[in-house]
Amino acid sequence: MARVRSNLILEGLSGSIGKELTIRVVNGKTIISVKPGKRTKPPSEKQKAQQEKFRLAREWAKEQLLNPEIAAEYKAKCTGNQSAMSLLVGEFMKKA
Repeated sequence: MARVRSNLILEGLSGSIGKELTIRVVNGKTIISVKPGKRTKPPSEKQKAQQEKFRLAREWAKEQLLNPEIAAEYKAKCTGNQSAMSLLVGEFMKKA
């Protein structure tokens, strides 16, 4: 993974370059990484259960962020490249 610093061409850019690279913006910082490969086999039952748990966590986190007080509280807790959404999802996953 690479971070772009002061590059007028790549700053703020997102998407894929060919089949090799993915460019995304996380908390205002441009990140370049290897493009993830496609899955070759269907998910197992445990993976499906985990995916469902994660889907519920994201729904819950989105609802929580609609409350300005909760959103401000979690934004204040963020460090590095964390987002309030990721903190809330993590909290849900630990409790569930």
